[in-house]
Amino acid sequence: SPRDKVIRARARALSETMKDWAGVARLLADEADLTEAASDKVSLLREAAKICTEKLQDGATAAVLLEKASGFAPNDRELLLALCDSYTASGRAREAATALERIVESYGGRRTKELGEIHRRLAQAYLGQGEAERAKEELEKAFRIEPGNVRVIALLADVCLQINDAKRAQQLFSSLIIQIPKLGPDSPISKAEIYAHRGEASRILGEKQKAISDFERAL
Repeated sequence: SPRDKVIRARARALSETMKDWAGVARLLADEADLTEAASDKVSLLREAAKICTEKLQDGATAAVLLEKASGFAPNDRELLLALCDSYTASGRAREAATALERIVESYGGRRTKELGEIHRRLAQAYLGQGEAERAKEELEKAFRIEPGNVRVIALLADVCLQINDAKRAQQLFSSLIIQIPKLGPDSPISKAEIYAHRGEASRILGEKQKAISDFERAL
């Protein structure tokens, strides 16, 4: 009796007591197949994917479940972001980029603060594919939306160093120096790293005295 809700509830409760999280995820995925409403299917599949991600650290299976859920709600941005995270966790950078591109397209050219984070994630997906130039393009878009976002600036500056755009990197690290008083323990870059990286940019540009000064500050 696969549709018997009482039996399913007891099976899930027992699986949770035994910490059989793979079993719980399977029960949820099976229930999604038995459910008629698309919204219920999406909810069950997302819950199963969450268990795979948080309890089993299984990004690959989570991605499969979220792909299925996305088929029932193709315009759900939050769902696409979760799918992107699962792709990234399972080493599928190209699929992550495709999912994020769909989100960008859904905004229809509108510029919002939320979109800045999407561009940043898309840049990281491109970096996962070794496409640093495309990553820079996305980070520049994110920077224009959130010019004061330390995380965006630090990543963009690092990418500029990777592709030998030392002048742009130098400018960006200089802008981070202004933000040093705002840096906290969760900051993506430290005060010493800012000076060290700006020094590296100056060294590449042949500005040796500036480089020495920044390296000394970093030390």
